[in-house]
Amino acid sequence: MHRSDKLIAVLLGILKAGCSYIPLDPKYPENRISYIVRHCCADTVITDTDCRCLNDAVRRIPIEDILCSEDAADRSHGKINRADLNDVSYTIYTSGTTGNPKGVSVRHRELSNFIHAMDTVSHFTRADHVLCVTTICFDIFVLECFCTLCSGACMILADETECADVNRLADLICKNDVSIIQFTPSRMQVILLSEDGQNAMKQLRTVFLGGE
Repeated sequence: MHRSDKLIAVLLGILKAGCSYIPLDPKYPENRISYIVRHCCADTVITDTDCRCLNDAVRRIPIEDILCSEDAADRSHGKINRADLNDVSYTIYTSGTTGNPKGVSVRHRELSNFIHAMDTVSHFTRADHVLCVTTICFDIFVLECFCTLCSGACMILADETECADVNRLADLICKNDVSIIQFTPSRMQVILLSEDGQNAMKQLRTVFLGGE
């Protein structure tokens, strides 16, 4: 799925249903997507209409079909299928630079511990606006998404175009009063080379720098 509010709703719905998710980036090469879908034995792939799962043996459900179904509204307040702490919350596949990608599963226990630990360090508040630029296929997305939502802060989700354009990203930061960001050193270097990026950095309260 593309970077949109629908993507976030799907992730929360999957976890609420007691299931686990395996993220797939539409920009991945077709053979990588096909391999991951086959290797993880997925039985369902939720996609945008213009995205393919490249495996005819797997049930493909466009998110638009879910949103337009007659009973979608009736199910919005369905009961939560509570997962055990030892249940898997998500599985992320490695880059595969030394061979085929390898799946790494993260249980709800680790996810809960990470969210709690980050809350004690970062002190997200309801007044904060947190920028989300990381691909869903990297673990740090959990900080930008779930840590933000669990603290009551507001997540500002950058789309594909904004993630790739420094000036548009700087404009997004300024227009939405972003107070917390998480960047890799290379992304930070690029944005600091832009005058618009430098100005956007002045309003931040907290900057997380890491990765690579």
